[in-house]
Amino acid sequence: MEKIKRPSLRIAEAILDLDYGDEQERLRYYEAYAVIIHLQLILLPLAAAIAIFAFGSSATAPVLILLSAGFAPIFVGKAYLKRRNVRLELIATSARNRLFTGAYFVVCSALIVALAGRGGSESNTALAAGAVAGAGLAVAVVAFRSRQQRDADAGDSDVEA
Repeated sequence: MEKIKRPSLRIAEAILDLDYGDEQERLRYYEAYAVIIHLQLILLPLAAAIAIFAFGSSATAPVLILLSAGFAPIFVGKAYLKRRNVRLELIATSARNRLFTGAYFVVCSALIVALAGRGGSESNTALAAGAVAGAGLAVAVVAFRSRQQRDADAGDSDVEA
């Protein structure tokens, strides 16, 4: 009996089945797209925040539609990686990724402030500041818990050795 593949896996396989040349060219192609997606994760919310600040409420709907279209493929990629048993949490919490995660948090915070403050009211701006502070606290708690878990896992491996 043949297992039914999820659409995300079929899409990924179709894309990966393209002719990329030899292995070295394939690797460079993948490296380039890794750089592209990381830059997009920072530049898209930043551009959205700037557009909403510059053009006001009339820019909100088109900006959110474009952001949704820009970020939707990320979920397809994550589903593909999950099916391939890639440990995304280790990648996301690594020391090398902290600067990128911080930059992403800052631009998303700017987007939240732009969305909440688009009406020009002080209460909206206060709400946005509270949302950003709450998100920052959540990120700090998750980072702290991740570090505790990594330390505990490292301690377990020392005991086993």
